[in-house]
Amino acid sequence: MDNFKTLLFIGKCLTLRGCPGKIQEIEAIIKSGIINWERVVFTGSRHLVLPALLVNLRESDLLHKIPDEIADHLTLIYNLNLQRNTEIIELANRITEALNRENIKPVFLKGVAYLLSDFYADRGERMVGDIDFLVTLPELERSVEVLKKLGYNNNYKINTGNNRYIVHYPRLKNYNEVAAIEVHIRIVHCKYDRFIIYESFFNEKEKLPGRGLAYSLSLKHRILHNIVHEYVHHRVYFWHNVSLRQCYDLFLMAQHTDAQAAVDKIGHFPKNLNNYLAITDYLFDSGLGLHYKKSLSGYLFIKRFRFLIRYHLKWFLDILWVIRFVYLRFCRYVAVFFQLFYRRAVRKEVFTKLGSIEYLKKHLKLYTTVFKADE
Repeated sequence: MDNFKTLLFIGKCLTLRGCPGKIQEIEAIIKSGIINWERVVFTGSRHLVLPALLVNLRESDLLHKIPDEIADHLTLIYNLNLQRNTEIIELANRITEALNRENIKPVFLKGVAYLLSDFYADRGERMVGDIDFLVTLPELERSVEVLKKLGYNNNYKINTGNNRYIVHYPRLKNYNEVAAIEVHIRIVHCKYDRFIIYESFFNEKEKLPGRGLAYSLSLKHRILHNIVHEYVHHRVYFWHNVSLRQCYDLFLMAQHTDAQAAVDKIGHFPKNLNNYLAITDYLFDSGLGLHYKKSLSGYLFIKRFRFLIRYHLKWFLDILWVIRFVYLRFCRYVAVFFQLFYRRAVRKEVFTKLGSIEYLKKHLKLYTTVFKADE
């Protein structure tokens, strides 16, 4: 079983709860002995879906059908993730209480919002990285001050007065806590931010259970965030780095509302966003919930995706990534250089960053990460 078929196998397994008719098909594939389980674990780990894979196999009564050492490994990963998620929920509640004391009501985003809203039936199913939440611009600095009192900090400052390029405040860390925090004033890069109507985001937010007043985006706005963040912000359309974890979120949300309606709502990038729906439906092969428009663009996108994954053309993807990185960095430097002459806020921000050793180190690390040789 090659890389491409492994990815499709995992995708099918992740739909077992929603598509019980696939249980016999998956069982037959397992019994055939064609599965490279080491590759399944490697791919599932890279896409952060091993706990979800275990939950679907377990609830479909297939866990005992796979090799014992693989089942034990999946169970270990699941238990560790369950423990971490429980700690993240407790931490998010403490953060909410501290923010509420300053009359700030956070709108949690992405993975932590799914945990707090009990979107996943099993608390250990979703792997979560940072804790992300959205506030209004006037609340940004006060939110950061609250978090610093809780022991969170970072190594350099930004000029929040010049918010044109800020998506979130630099990642705040507390090494005594289970997760870092990102305080957002936007959900995507400023280049695409003009297509997002934040007033509707805040007006239609949904209250979360738990201690204090905290919210999540409405379901249709979660879908919009998922699609725009992955396909546009992370340039999935450019080099096909699809995340099974994010696609799985989208697949589950599409069981409760029309994902195509969320795509149509933004009114921009219709072709690209529709392609993301197409590739998600293709990966999970479900026929459930994910409605999208059949198009030549979507067909060709899937064909390119299959070609790149099947033949494992990592070197080609690396070249595309370096070209993209250099191009965007060059454009950014040129734009900032000209803005120095007529934008006081930009001058202040640039001089602040140039005077920060920690910022310069982090900026240099961008280049060493991109150009370093494969290990």
